[in-house]
Amino acid sequence: ILWMGQAFGEFAARGAFLDLTSRIAADIDISEFYPEVLNWYTVNGKQYGIPHGIDMQMIIYNKKAFEEAGLAQPKDDWTIEAFVAAAQKLTLDRDGDGRTDQYGFSGRLPHCIWGAHFVSKDGTKALCDTPQMAAWARFHLDMVHKWKVSPSSEKFKSEGLEGVSAFRQGRAAMMECATFLLPQYREKCADMEWDIVASPTVGDNERAHWASSSAFLATANTPHPDEAWLFIQHLISDNLQMAFSGQSLPSKKRVARKFVEENTLKPPNIKCLIDSVDYLHPFPRVANLNELESHFNDSVDRIFVSYGSKKPVAPEAAFKEA
Repeated sequence: ILWMGQAFGEFAARGAFLDLTSRIAADIDISEFYPEVLNWYTVNGKQYGIPHGIDMQMIIYNKKAFEEAGLAQPKDDWTIEAFVAAAQKLTLDRDGDGRTDQYGFSGRLPHCIWGAHFVSKDGTKALCDTPQMAAWARFHLDMVHKWKVSPSSEKFKSEGLEGVSAFRQGRAAMMECATFLLPQYREKCADMEWDIVASPTVGDNERAHWASSSAFLATANTPHPDEAWLFIQHLISDNLQMAFSGQSLPSKKRVARKFVEENTLKPPNIKCLIDSVDYLHPFPRVANLNELESHFNDSVDRIFVSYGSKKPVAPEAAFKEA
């Protein structure tokens, strides 16, 4: 039995997984699951895995910081303009020494909210060389250098402006956050008032969220396919989906609703995960995803690290090379 996420395509192309299509048809009511995530583990009409949870990227924010800045709590339907305005108000130099003590936002918003994708769904065509992707990069350059509400790449690394510690220390009022990190925030920021909110919308684009998932599969060469399938059914049962729900949204609709209705933990706005299911944009499950993503990330690093140098790399040029 294997746990598998984004790397599914790498191994599916090599025939590593047991085809579960007939077993699923006989034993599982697939209408109970969100269809979007089932498709992530389908190749040529064959179903190889059943996801137990859905991972998403949201924004985590410090409620006290918003209150002190005189800002209303953000709503899931907010715009990119409202996001920038909030980040500007939340960026503070408390002691007047010229150094930012609290950034409005740390991290990067997903490029899918600009309608940008770095590669096609089948992995055969690069899509990063588009005006939408260039707009995504220029927005984040503006966040750092024009509006000065986000740390530069150098400060992000040297000053530890990532993860739970930066949020707990008040170094960033808003941060990018994936659902699988929520247990860390619940534990280490238990004495803070915080919540999550959906990514803002850009222009006329509809809502969008980066997403992934966690699925269980069996190896193609298992000598015990029937027993493997029985165990997978146990792993995707209602009880175990609820047990995993602290770090991902259950992939069964019924269990997801129960999780939201019975939730007593932070964040209060956990319902936004269900409301976002129709707008998920996972990286494509293709055989060479790691290599393709590496090329894209190298180009992104060149853009952000070179900005302000004698030879800055324009987003259009970097993405065209990728």
